[in-house]
Amino acid sequence: MSMGIGLLAATAAVSVISATVARLTHSGDFQSGGFARAPEGALDIANVPAPFFRDPIFDGAADPSVVWNEREHAWYVFYTQRRANQALPGVSWYYGTKIGIAKSVDGGRNWDYFGTAKGLSHKLPAETYWAPHVFFADGKYHMFVAFIPMIAILDWSGKGQISHFTSRDLTNWKFLGDVDVKSDNVIDPGVVQLRDGRWLMVFRDQNAGVRSAKVVSKDLEHWTRLSDVTGSSSHEAPVVLFWKDRFWLFVDEWQGIGVYESPDGIHYTHNSLILDKPGKREDDGYLGSHPGVALAGDRAFVFYHVHAGRVVQQGPVLGRIDSPEYKRSSLQVAELELVDGKMTCDRDKHAK
Repeated sequence: MSMGIGLLAATAAVSVISATVARLTHSGDFQSGGFARAPEGALDIANVPAPFFRDPIFDGAADPSVVWNEREHAWYVFYTQRRANQALPGVSWYYGTKIGIAKSVDGGRNWDYFGTAKGLSHKLPAETYWAPHVFFADGKYHMFVAFIPMIAILDWSGKGQISHFTSRDLTNWKFLGDVDVKSDNVIDPGVVQLRDGRWLMVFRDQNAGVRSAKVVSKDLEHWTRLSDVTGSSSHEAPVVLFWKDRFWLFVDEWQGIGVYESPDGIHYTHNSLILDKPGKREDDGYLGSHPGVALAGDRAFVFYHVHAGRVVQQGPVLGRIDSPEYKRSSLQVAELELVDGKMTCDRDKHAK
């Protein structure tokens, strides 16, 4: 009799869990992790300056990943610290880079340089870190970042891998290990939590046609490669936002930011192209590149870098490619909106 009661109780518990999963999967109660989620009004978008940040050391802030620190009520932006103002040969100013940090404690109206992330090291003579993705989960901050064990000079040499670091304070980082994504040439990780609780990592895989490949994990440490690859053409810098009961994948198509949508976070269809037209704000007159995403309440925002010194006129890019003006990049932010099911972004909406 007791065994029967136990079996009934266990069956009831499973039913409750299943119903909860189904409810979260098909309703607005589900809240994904893996990206910045702040209270309504935490980002004063109407008064965020343009650009909101330029790296004071090398003037090459790029590849932003934004984090909301609930304890401090502060925004942090992690970025690739390109050495744009240095007289370096070839493409070497892209390499040997650290991960810079910018911080705002007043809703984005003012930003301060906060140095570089400490502890990012593989203890090799030459190291390059690109495109961090930082988020809070399970009581600590996680950083997945592209690592290249060299500094290239004349061409885009070196095969990238993805490294995992954790931190309690967003400043000091501990190395956990490199992620096995079943490819030896990858960069640009982006992580989001799926409806079933698993974590999805998207990344640029050179061996998969320079498109967005995927791995999934239950614990952010052990990953399984998926066969699905998103995109019919080459792109980089994938990042995912869960918003309006859909997953939205943003990628840098080198002609603006491509947007894909998905009900499950795995299988995506193309939705739109944003940040492909020059804006009117200062340092915003060129294509938007390498996005980061965040929510403040129910409003969505895209952070991106702009090579403001590169002017486009009827196609060709004007300017000396070895000049600091050509190399430099600034960070901008704009609001995302859904119009008739299409993702849009008016980068001039809050232009002064």
